[in-house]
Amino acid sequence: MIKRTLQPLLLLITLSGGRPLQAQRYALLDEHFIHPVRYVDQVTASDRFNDLFPVEKQALPAFLKALQEIDAQLSALPLRGKLTNYSMGCLQFTGRLTTVAGRERIDYVVTSTCDSVRISLHLCDAKVTPARNAFYVRVLIRYIEENIRR
Repeated sequence: MIKRTLQPLLLLITLSGGRPLQAQRYALLDEHFIHPVRYVDQVTASDRFNDLFPVEKQALPAFLKALQEIDAQLSALPLRGKLTNYSMGCLQFTGRLTTVAGRERIDYVVTSTCDSVRISLHLCDAKVTPARNAFYVRVLIRYIEENIRR
């Protein structure tokens, strides 16, 4: 009886290379919002070329909160001051205010440095109107909310 229950366990250990199974650490977001979020253990250089943006799975709630705050900033222009630069896990948000055609604009770049692979996402472009940037941020928020594992 015990032998029969140990066989599947031994088979599983053998197939995993003798290593314990690891939880998937990263969520890969499709920058075009076409494919669902993929969960992986490791980020590779090919993810950059496939337009996938890695976020640590445990940092997803903080990432969503930062996106919602940026959406609120885009709606509250003019800001008169500095933007918040966020940092969470392997993510770094870098924001700056610029003036284009006499109007205040926001520029945000999010850089992910996971597993020594650096991937950047231009979240808000100062050359684009705040309304269009807000639309992009809201679509990204909706994409993440609809595709993340709970």
